[in-house]
Amino acid sequence: MTLLRDKLILIAGATGAIGEAIARQCVIQGAQVILGYNKAQEKAQALQNELHAQSLKLDLSNNQELEQTFNEHKAMLDNVTGLVNASGINVSGPLMSLDGAAVERQINANLTGAIQLTRLTSKSMIRKRQGSIIHMGSVSAHRMIRGHSVYSATKAGLEGFTKALAAELAKRGIRVNTILPGPVMSEMLKNSMETTGDNPAERVPMQRLITPDEVAHATVFLLSDNASAITGVCLPVDGGYLLW
Repeated sequence: MTLLRDKLILIAGATGAIGEAIARQCVIQGAQVILGYNKAQEKAQALQNELHAQSLKLDLSNNQELEQTFNEHKAMLDNVTGLVNASGINVSGPLMSLDGAAVERQINANLTGAIQLTRLTSKSMIRKRQGSIIHMGSVSAHRMIRGHSVYSATKAGLEGFTKALAAELAKRGIRVNTILPGPVMSEMLKNSMETTGDNPAERVPMQRLITPDEVAHATVFLLSDNASAITGVCLPVDGGYLLW
Protein backbone atom coordinates (compact mmCIF):
# COMPACT_ATOMS: atom_id res chain seq x y z
CA MET A 1 0.00 0.00 0.00
CA THR A 2 1.34 3.44 -0.93
CA LEU A 3 0.39 6.15 1.56
CA LEU A 4 0.67 9.10 -0.82
CA ARG A 5 -0.82 7.75 -4.02
CA ASP A 6 -2.35 10.46 -6.25
CA LYS A 7 -0.82 13.26 -4.19
CA LEU A 8 1.41 16.07 -5.45
CA ILE A 9 3.88 17.25 -2.80
CA LEU A 10 5.85 20.49 -2.97
CA ILE A 11 9.02 20.29 -0.89
CA ALA A 12 10.89 23.51 -0.19
CA GLY A 13 14.51 22.86 0.73
CA ALA A 14 14.51 19.54 -1.12
CA THR A 15 18.28 19.58 -1.62
CA GLY A 16 19.05 19.60 2.10
CA ALA A 17 19.60 16.40 4.06
CA ILE A 18 16.09 16.29 5.52
CA GLY A 19 14.39 17.63 2.39
CA GLU A 20 16.06 15.06 0.17
CA ALA A 21 15.10 12.21 2.51
CA ILE A 22 11.49 13.43 2.50
CA ALA A 23 11.46 13.63 -1.29
CA ARG A 24 12.73 10.07 -1.60
CA GLN A 25 10.18 8.70 0.88
CA CYS A 26 7.34 10.59 -0.78
CA VAL A 27 8.22 9.02 -4.13
CA ILE A 28 8.47 5.56 -2.54
CA GLN A 29 4.98 6.10 -1.13
CA GLY A 30 3.54 6.92 -4.55
CA ALA A 31 3.51 10.71 -4.61
CA GLN A 32 4.52 13.02 -7.40
CA VAL A 33 7.08 15.49 -6.09
CA ILE A 34 8.13 19.04 -6.89
CA LEU A 35 11.66 19.66 -5.64
CA GLY A 36 11.99 23.23 -4.39
CA TYR A 37 15.53 24.55 -4.29
CA ASN A 38 17.30 27.88 -4.07
CA LYS A 39 21.00 27.75 -4.94
CA ALA A 40 21.69 24.02 -5.37
CA GLN A 41 20.43 23.76 -8.93
CA GLU A 42 22.79 20.95 -9.98
CA LYS A 43 21.76 18.76 -7.05
CA ALA A 44 18.10 19.50 -7.70
CA GLN A 45 18.54 18.50 -11.34
CA ALA A 46 20.25 15.26 -10.36
CA LEU A 47 17.45 14.43 -7.90
CA GLN A 48 14.86 15.34 -10.50
CA ASN A 49 16.36 12.89 -12.96
CA GLU A 50 16.73 10.14 -10.37
CA LEU A 51 13.27 10.46 -8.85
CA HIS A 52 11.45 11.35 -12.09
CA ALA A 53 10.23 14.47 -10.32
CA GLN A 54 9.89 18.14 -11.18
CA SER A 55 12.05 20.92 -9.77
CA LEU A 56 11.41 24.58 -9.13
CA LYS A 57 13.56 27.45 -7.87
CA LEU A 58 12.08 28.88 -4.67
CA ASP A 59 13.85 31.80 -3.02
CA LEU A 60 12.03 32.18 0.28
CA SER A 61 13.99 35.31 1.12
CA ASN A 62 12.50 37.23 -1.82
CA ASN A 63 8.71 37.45 -1.68
CA GLN A 64 8.39 39.32 -4.97
CA GLU A 65 10.29 36.57 -6.79
CA LEU A 66 8.29 33.90 -4.94
CA GLU A 67 5.00 35.45 -6.05
CA GLN A 68 6.28 35.63 -9.63
CA THR A 69 7.25 31.95 -9.51
CA PHE A 70 3.75 30.99 -8.40
CA ASN A 71 2.19 33.10 -11.13
CA GLU A 72 4.43 31.58 -13.82
CA HIS A 73 3.82 27.99 -12.67
CA LYS A 74 0.20 28.35 -11.64
CA ALA A 75 -1.05 25.33 -13.58
CA MET A 76 1.37 23.02 -11.80
CA LEU A 77 1.24 24.56 -8.32
CA ASP A 78 -2.56 24.73 -8.24
CA ASN A 79 -2.56 20.92 -8.08
CA VAL A 80 -0.34 20.69 -4.97
CA THR A 81 -2.04 18.66 -2.22
CA GLY A 82 0.82 18.69 0.27
CA LEU A 83 3.43 21.28 1.23
CA VAL A 84 6.59 20.50 3.17
CA ASN A 85 8.66 23.47 4.22
CA ALA A 86 12.06 21.91 4.93
CA SER A 87 14.01 25.03 4.05
CA GLY A 88 16.03 26.87 6.66
CA ILE A 89 19.41 28.17 7.78
CA ASN A 90 21.24 28.53 11.07
CA VAL A 91 23.95 31.15 11.48
CA SER A 92 25.43 30.15 14.83
CA GLY A 93 27.19 32.46 17.24
CA PRO A 94 26.52 34.88 20.10
CA LEU A 95 23.94 37.48 19.15
CA MET A 96 26.39 40.34 19.57
CA SER A 97 28.75 38.71 17.05
CA LEU A 98 26.09 38.54 14.31
CA ASP A 99 25.63 41.41 11.92
CA GLY A 100 22.18 42.64 10.94
CA ALA A 101 22.28 40.82 7.62
CA ALA A 102 22.87 37.45 9.31
CA VAL A 103 19.91 38.02 11.62
CA GLU A 104 17.67 39.08 8.74
CA ARG A 105 18.68 36.08 6.60
CA GLN A 106 17.65 33.64 9.31
CA ILE A 107 14.32 35.35 9.96
CA ASN A 108 13.52 35.52 6.24
CA ALA A 109 14.55 31.93 5.47
CA ASN A 110 13.11 30.25 8.56
CA LEU A 111 9.97 32.23 9.35
CA THR A 112 8.93 34.99 6.95
CA GLY A 113 9.63 32.86 3.89
CA ALA A 114 7.73 29.92 5.36
CA ILE A 115 4.72 32.12 6.00
CA GLN A 116 4.76 33.56 2.48
CA LEU A 117 5.20 30.13 0.88
CA THR A 118 2.30 28.78 2.91
CA ARG A 119 0.14 31.77 2.01
CA LEU A 120 0.70 31.19 -1.69
CA THR A 121 0.36 27.41 -1.62
CA SER A 122 -2.73 27.32 0.57
CA LYS A 123 -4.82 29.39 -1.87
CA SER A 124 -5.49 26.44 -4.17
CA MET A 125 -5.87 24.08 -1.21
CA ILE A 126 -8.61 26.31 0.19
CA ARG A 127 -10.46 26.24 -3.14
CA LYS A 128 -10.28 22.46 -3.22
CA ARG A 129 -10.89 22.11 0.53
CA GLN A 130 -8.07 19.65 1.04
CA GLY A 131 -4.38 19.71 1.83
CA SER A 132 -1.66 19.00 4.35
CA ILE A 133 0.99 21.56 5.30
CA ILE A 134 4.06 20.55 7.27
CA HIS A 135 6.76 22.84 8.61
CA MET A 136 10.17 21.70 9.77
CA GLY A 137 10.61 23.21 13.21
CA SER A 138 13.28 22.33 15.73
CA VAL A 139 13.72 21.20 19.32
CA SER A 140 15.72 24.44 19.61
CA ALA A 141 12.39 26.21 20.04
CA HIS A 142 12.08 24.49 23.43
CA ARG A 143 15.59 23.73 24.59
CA MET A 144 17.99 26.61 24.41
CA ILE A 145 21.59 26.29 23.23
CA ARG A 146 24.18 29.04 23.34
CA GLY A 147 24.74 30.61 19.95
CA HIS A 148 21.29 29.74 18.59
CA SER A 149 19.19 32.66 19.83
CA VAL A 150 17.92 33.88 16.46
CA TYR A 151 17.42 30.36 15.12
CA SER A 152 15.46 29.40 18.25
CA ALA A 153 13.30 32.50 17.91
CA THR A 154 12.41 31.72 14.30
CA LYS A 155 11.51 28.12 15.08
CA ALA A 156 9.38 29.17 18.07
CA GLY A 157 7.60 31.60 15.78
CA LEU A 158 7.00 28.81 13.28
CA GLU A 159 5.23 26.78 15.96
CA GLY A 160 2.94 29.68 16.82
CA PHE A 161 2.18 30.14 13.14
CA THR A 162 1.41 26.43 12.78
CA LYS A 163 -1.09 26.32 15.64
CA ALA A 164 -2.88 29.52 14.67
CA LEU A 165 -3.10 28.53 11.02
CA ALA A 166 -4.28 25.02 11.89
CA ALA A 167 -7.22 26.52 13.75
CA GLU A 168 -7.88 28.90 10.87
CA LEU A 169 -7.84 26.28 8.11
CA ALA A 170 -9.36 23.26 9.88
CA LYS A 171 -12.88 24.05 8.62
CA ARG A 172 -11.44 24.28 5.10
CA GLY A 173 -10.24 20.67 5.18
CA ILE A 174 -6.57 21.61 5.48
CA ARG A 175 -4.26 20.26 8.17
CA VAL A 176 -1.19 22.15 9.42
CA ASN A 177 1.50 20.51 11.54
CA THR A 178 5.13 20.98 12.49
CA ILE A 179 7.80 18.36 13.01
CA LEU A 180 10.50 19.06 15.57
CA PRO A 181 13.62 17.16 14.57
CA GLY A 182 16.16 16.51 17.27
CA PRO A 183 19.84 16.76 16.40
CA VAL A 184 20.04 15.43 12.84
CA MET A 185 23.39 14.66 11.25
CA SER A 186 23.56 17.16 8.41
CA GLU A 187 25.88 19.78 7.01
CA MET A 188 24.06 22.43 9.05
CA LEU A 189 24.60 20.55 12.32
CA LYS A 190 28.21 19.81 11.45
CA ASN A 191 28.89 23.50 10.90
CA SER A 192 27.10 24.38 14.13
CA MET A 193 29.13 21.83 16.10
CA GLU A 194 32.35 23.25 14.69
CA THR A 195 31.30 26.79 15.63
CA THR A 196 29.99 26.12 19.14
CA GLY A 197 32.01 23.04 20.12
CA ASP A 198 28.73 21.44 21.19
CA ASN A 199 27.97 17.72 20.72
CA PRO A 200 24.17 17.38 21.03
CA ALA A 201 24.23 13.59 20.78
CA GLU A 202 25.44 13.55 24.37
CA ARG A 203 22.09 14.99 25.48
CA VAL A 204 19.89 12.59 23.50
CA PRO A 205 18.54 9.77 25.71
CA MET A 206 19.00 7.36 22.82
CA GLN A 207 22.64 8.47 22.75
CA ARG A 208 22.73 9.07 19.01
CA LEU A 209 21.84 11.59 16.36
CA ILE A 210 18.57 11.35 14.46
CA THR A 211 18.69 10.28 10.81
CA PRO A 212 17.03 12.26 8.01
CA ASP A 213 15.04 9.14 7.11
CA GLU A 214 13.47 9.05 10.57
CA VAL A 215 12.24 12.61 10.07
CA ALA A 216 11.04 11.70 6.58
CA HIS A 217 8.94 8.77 7.81
CA ALA A 218 7.12 11.02 10.29
CA THR A 219 6.57 13.59 7.56
CA VAL A 220 5.05 11.03 5.19
CA PHE A 221 2.66 9.92 7.93
CA LEU A 222 1.45 13.48 8.55
CA LEU A 223 1.04 14.05 4.80
CA SER A 224 -1.02 10.90 4.43
CA ASP A 225 -4.72 10.32 5.01
CA ASN A 226 -3.74 8.11 7.96
CA ALA A 227 -3.24 11.39 9.84
CA SER A 228 -6.61 12.79 8.76
CA ALA A 229 -7.56 13.91 12.30
CA ILE A 230 -4.18 15.37 13.24
CA THR A 231 -3.70 19.12 12.97
CA GLY A 232 -2.02 21.84 15.02
CA VAL A 233 0.52 19.35 16.36
CA CYS A 234 4.22 19.98 16.93
CA LEU A 235 5.66 16.47 16.82
CA PRO A 236 9.15 15.82 18.22
CA VAL A 237 11.27 13.31 16.31
CA ASP A 238 14.18 13.62 18.68
CA GLY A 239 15.17 10.37 20.37
CA GLY A 240 13.83 11.75 23.65
CA TYR A 241 15.87 14.97 23.48
CA LEU A 242 13.09 17.08 25.02
CA LEU A 243 12.58 14.72 27.96
CA TRP A 244 15.47 16.15 29.93
